[in-house]
Amino acid sequence: MKECSLSRFYSEKTKKCEKCDSTCLSCAGTSSTCTDCGIGENLYLHNKKCGKSCPDGYLEDSNKNQCVKCASRCLTCTQRPDKCTSCKQDNQFKLFYKDSCTDKCPAKISVQMDGRCKECDGSCKTCSHLPSQCETCEEYMKLDPIRKTCKFMCVPEKQIYSEKKQQCENCNYPCEKCEGNISKCTSCVSNFLLNKNSKCDKECADRSQVAINGVCKDCEEPCATCTGTTKACSSCNRNYLLHRNSQCV
Repeated sequence: MKECSLSRFYSEKTKKCEKCDSTCLSCAGTSSTCTDCGIGENLYLHNKKCGKSCPDGYLEDSNKNQCVKCASRCLTCTQRPDKCTSCKQDNQFKLFYKDSCTDKCPAKISVQMDGRCKECDGSCKTCSHLPSQCETCEEYMKLDPIRKTCKFMCVPEKQIYSEKKQQCENCNYPCEKCEGNISKCTSCVSNFLLNKNSKCDKECADRSQVAINGVCKDCEEPCATCTGTTKACSSCNRNYLLHRNSQCV
């Protein structure tokens, strides 16, 4: 088959190169059967036609000048095929939640409204029926059981509200910050390290850990011990040898 220049195709009928439709960058077989797009506003190839935009269910790929089909659960999408902006209603995954489509809303942290999973209001830790109807509150807040709202009472991360004592309690020393209860540390005061058990100690609980920014972290395999970073081995697990570059091989 004879090769034709850009925007032309070889016609079996006329046995010569003919001009493609004005919307096609290139075509094949007939003048209106586009194979590439990129002329003027008609940038996106879909069903062998070049258009200004893509229909619902497709994503505009500006690099390839074509319409890319959204993931199977998405009715519409953006940026990438699996980042939904709305959901198909003809299957069980019809509820929209955080760029995806699901069959049920995450319990406690969201409620189903208007075909979507709406997250609890920022003041609620968990909610029911409505995003603003709190069931529980963050540790530094107090629940109003009548209004179903949460009221700021304590310093976030530094204190926890005690329902029993009806007052704020400071995180236990040497916790700098805590969550859940006053003894469960999330960070430590100076000269203490946060271990995996959420306790603050003078040193890491295990020799296979290294302190990084005040937190004890496990050395990466196959390090037995490490220094400075989790990858800088100072000794190796069985059947490995330590090289000069602090790597176990």
